[in-house]
Amino acid sequence: MTIRSSPPVMDKLTINVPGAPAWGIELKPGVNRFGRSLNTDFQISHPSVSGAHCEVGGTDGAWVVKDLGSTNGTLLDGTPVRESPWQRGQTLRLGEVEIVFTPENAPPPAPPAATAPGTASADVPLPPPM
Repeated sequence: MTIRSSPPVMDKLTINVPGAPAWGIELKPGVNRFGRSLNTDFQISHPSVSGAHCEVGGTDGAWVVKDLGSTNGTLLDGTPVRESPWQRGQTLRLGEVEIVFTPENAPPPAPPAATAPGTASADVPLPPPM
């Protein structure tokens, strides 16, 4: 008898960059780094986001957000944080960019159809430049 396990459901985020369509991503197990730099896991091209802005780490649905010394700060539901648990339904703010922890079973918005050539990381499609 073969027992097949279903693949794990990855937690989803919706990224809202001012002046661009929202798009969705899936967190990977372990550490997920966010920022403008090409060396982050999820690149967000917006001047209010630091090169290495923050990281979200965890597994099995238990996530912690940690600010990486960003210029404009990391806010969780409007409160500045250095390190804090992050749960579904809460909103993270990196400068002027909002990242919403998508409620379970709610599909995130699709990535924008057009992206700026050469500016997207392997994991995150970016909206066209403003």
